[in-house]
Amino acid sequence: MRKQLMILLALCLLPIHALAAAMPTVPPLETLPPEPTRILITAAGDCTLGGEVKSGIDQRFKNSVKKNGYDYSLASVKDIFSADDFTVVNLEGPLTTAGKYSDKLYVMRGGTEYARILSGPSVDIANLANNHTYDFGKKGYEDTLAALEAVGVAASGNDILHIAEKDGYKIGFVGYERWNHSAKDAVDGVKAAREQCDIVIASMHWGQEYHYTPENAQKKLGRQLIDAGADLVIGHHPHVIQGIEQYNGKYIIYSLGNFCFGGNTNPKDKDCYIFQQEFIMEDGGPVDGGIRIIPCSVSSKSSTNDYQPTPLSGEKAEKLLEKILKLSQIENAIWLEEK
Repeated sequence: MRKQLMILLALCLLPIHALAAAMPTVPPLETLPPEPTRILITAAGDCTLGGEVKSGIDQRFKNSVKKNGYDYSLASVKDIFSADDFTVVNLEGPLTTAGKYSDKLYVMRGGTEYARILSGPSVDIANLANNHTYDFGKKGYEDTLAALEAVGVAASGNDILHIAEKDGYKIGFVGYERWNHSAKDAVDGVKAAREQCDIVIASMHWGQEYHYTPENAQKKLGRQLIDAGADLVIGHHPHVIQGIEQYNGKYIIYSLGNFCFGGNTNPKDKDCYIFQQEFIMEDGGPVDGGIRIIPCSVSSKSSTNDYQPTPLSGEKAEKLLEKILKLSQIENAIWLEEK
């Protein structure tokens, strides 16, 4: 003990510069590598805010909004959407006051004020590349763009490349549909976005309605989009879920199913899901940080469509997740931890 005290005393008597030399060096904080930027993307399927006009189904959605308010429809998923970096949905049907509609079997429309249904729970991007966007012509489309802009929701799809940013990284959102866009249009659009962006998210409105497996044409195009530079391909239109494919380390979601869907008062199949992927930004580009599948129903009630998509829990969630996985090819997926 006496020897230890003598050593300590000797150190205390050393000149300051000598004492500093005797102490171990600790690297300054600024030399430690910074934490990489993580970007969490959330995707949900078809949102028809309103409904079919010729049959009067749109009035039922209107009555729901009048009774419950704008925050009601996406209340059950608000915590999910507000906790990510960017949420993208497919807005299927114009938000407009236009009265002249296209000559087609089903015509969708919602009020311009319904854009608030998306902005309240923090939907960031609405894809407009689908077969109902122009149901009320050019005016309907322009009204929709104005309604979204007024509440701070960005539009993407057709000829619109929306570029969002986080920590200096650019995330591009593009969208195409199979009726007025060719495969070449979609591939060229992804290539153009790739030149400008660090991450490219491609929304695709494709496939056959009520088919649970994608067509060969979907598979071919989905892979072409990944080869062209897309980091994630998000599919919708069939009104039912289809699986997920992992291709060259990236994901193709063939169909997320309906979501907040005013086009049907009581869909026979209410299954849908939310897909999330985290990207970790590195020098060589984005790296897959993991995915999450959140099984949902388009309605909080099983007997009807109350226009409130709701995450499932317990046995119902496990059953739907098992169904999604059976339709998918994602054996090598990295999974995000549940929060």
